[in-house]
Amino acid sequence: MRKKEAGMIYGPIPFGFQEGPNRSLRRDKHESRIIADVTAWKLWDKITWRECADRLNAAGRLNRAGRLWSIQNLAQIVKHTEGYRIIKEKQKYITMLKIEDKQ
Repeated sequence: MRKKEAGMIYGPIPFGFQEGPNRSLRRDKHESRIIADVTAWKLWDKITWRECADRLNAAGRLNRAGRLWSIQNLAQIVKHTEGYRIIKEKQKYITMLKIEDKQ
């Protein structure tokens, strides 16, 4: 069986996830929260990628490499669809947040 079909990691670990048992993926709560926050800011606050990066940086929420967020790396991560889906409908997003908060 191929690694992808078996649910195993076969390339770089997507932002929002970490390596789990047997080289599987599991959700990273800290990184997932960043994705959720940025998505909410884009949907409801209608702010730019620069403003999103500035909010994260001001709060000391650094990227995976421990560096400040840039427009490019933030937009690339949030727009990336492999490993997680982009939430575009507000109601689906609200449901996702409620589920995450319970975990």
